[in-house]
Amino acid sequence: MLADASAAEKLKARLRHAQQARRFAIEQLGLPDNGSYTRYADLGRSYAVWATFAAPSDSLTLKSWSFPLIGELSYRGYFDEAAAQALAAELRQQGYETSVQGIPAYSTLGWFADPLLNTHIFWPESQLAALMFHEMAHELLYIPDDTLFNESFAEAVAQIGVGRWLQAQGDAAAIAAWRARQQARAQFLARVADLRDKLEALYADKALTTLAMRRRKAGLFADFRVAFVQAQEDGPLAPYARWALAEDLNNAKVGSLSLYARWVPAFQRLYEQEGADLERFIAAAKRLGALPAAQRRQRMAALLA
Repeated sequence: MLADASAAEKLKARLRHAQQARRFAIEQLGLPDNGSYTRYADLGRSYAVWATFAAPSDSLTLKSWSFPLIGELSYRGYFDEAAAQALAAELRQQGYETSVQGIPAYSTLGWFADPLLNTHIFWPESQLAALMFHEMAHELLYIPDDTLFNESFAEAVAQIGVGRWLQAQGDAAAIAAWRARQQARAQFLARVADLRDKLEALYADKALTTLAMRRRKAGLFADFRVAFVQAQEDGPLAPYARWALAEDLNNAKVGSLSLYARWVPAFQRLYEQEGADLERFIAAAKRLGALPAAQRRQRMAALLA
């Protein structure tokens, strides 16, 4: 693609950047060296796939689907948005709360060479690198039937990797901007975690009537929105306003965000325990992945204690 004289200069520049990030991921982060991200494809649509998430009205536990080879996933993906929306409508009729989300990339877990896509190629450089590191991490470690573990591990690798990537480039302004974004995201996720904890406590209270539960639930979502509006006046949280203030904020949205965020601090703690040595960290993560599911969850929770 880089040799194609007809390619737009901007696209060619982005592809060069992506190859630099890929090489860094392989040589400095120990991520798989295969054919992934050596090709480019324009899908002619805004997202690579659309994922349908669903949760009961009184739980944040996401509905799961079973697939050959990869096991259970806490979402169902479609290449066609209409199909994802149709499933969501069907699930709502069954009493589920749903969320359909556009996904800019996905990993085939090393079975195929995943391409760079038009859905993310023009992202800011650090965000594109983070996406690549995240998806390449799935090729390195993937535990069937544990979406939370897999996504949190990949996100932790992405954050660690981007920090190292920017340090290697020595761009002080880029490092400062990235740290500011990380701090803002941490603030946002802390607010969502607080909401999640309150919802889980509410749903665990079996003494409440259904009507009382629904009223308190609505109050928790309303309080979250009010607090967010007050907090975003300072500016850093503005990028998350669309998510936080959406009218369709529900159990499925809160649960789906937790898939990518809940265990990230635990993996970051593990990284610190391993002396910020990435090779040791990955080996430790693989040992966790080899544990029975219940024991793995206990160990992850202990890392946050």
